[in-house]
Amino acid sequence: SLGKVDLSLHQYPFEILFDSNYEETSVLKRTTRLLRVLRSFKPNVVLLPGYNDLAYWFVLVYCKLTKRKVIVVMETNEFDKEKRPLMKEFLKGFFIKTCDAVFACGTASKKYAERLGAKSERIFIVHLTSDTEVMKSSCEHWRTRVVEIKREYRIFKEHNFVYVGRISPEKNLKTLIEAFYELKRSEERSMDWGLVLVGDGPQRKDIEQLVVELGLQKDVVFVGGVPWRDVAKFYAVSDVFVLPSLSEPWGLVVNEAMACGLPVVVSKRAGAYYDLVKDGINGFGFEPTDKYQLVEIMKKFVIGFVDLDMMKKASEEIIRSYIPQNSAREMMEGIMRTMIRR
Repeated sequence: SLGKVDLSLHQYPFEILFDSNYEETSVLKRTTRLLRVLRSFKPNVVLLPGYNDLAYWFVLVYCKLTKRKVIVVMETNEFDKEKRPLMKEFLKGFFIKTCDAVFACGTASKKYAERLGAKSERIFIVHLTSDTEVMKSSCEHWRTRVVEIKREYRIFKEHNFVYVGRISPEKNLKTLIEAFYELKRSEERSMDWGLVLVGDGPQRKDIEQLVVELGLQKDVVFVGGVPWRDVAKFYAVSDVFVLPSLSEPWGLVVNEAMACGLPVVVSKRAGAYYDLVKDGINGFGFEPTDKYQLVEIMKKFVIGFVDLDMMKKASEEIIRSYIPQNSAREMMEGIMRTMIRR
């Protein structure tokens, strides 16, 4: 329901099982359709995108009965949630141990899979990537039109922090706004800094109200939801990316911000932090429940304690290898090794 998909991007054989969004399908329909495809296609290996859907459990059972290899993709990490019910953890562990291999999306996901009982030799790290080359080239284009973009979206500050994502409780924007308020109140040099929020969601009205209550209307800009390619506009007019999430399995926006040459300030609940953020080199990590820790990090950028240009270059260098081709290579290696293992 996020909008139409450009199917021309997918240059490989594929079949769409439902011409609707996921929430409009039932477990019974998903299970029936998936099993029908498996019976007709007869794959050697099946990749399951997680364990949270009951339909995937039926697929797992079917594959085991028909002696087909199963690989589960695991995006989450043990820091992604504060509390995890023991029964749910037991079921997760049972699921991934029953699968023949795990594709862990990053270092933190691999450690979590091991803690749940998966054997280390059956876990393959497959890095989550986005089309960072497109994002980078788009950002370079928009940097030639910064004045025009700022005028169009009424972004009046010379320097800006930027957030990209849903405006919803798990993204922890309330803490970000409050930390920004404390920064403005305590540091005179922050007058030239603004905060740009790109995205939409169920908490937008509450966050807008908080901005009004704190008197930040001239400092915080709500852009709303924009097409993916247009996100680069806002990286182009910003200096530092911030992701304050309380829950974030990875955070592909971190990849994209780094590809656009931004230092990144990332919650330690996000999987991307453990692979992409080198503290003090291309950004900082922080505890998302500690507002004042975030204030102090933001202050480092405002007062010039860190070298912005060096951090920007470091971000671009670190993210250089996080491209779809390399992820495809990692997946193919994992698939081949799983197929030959008894």
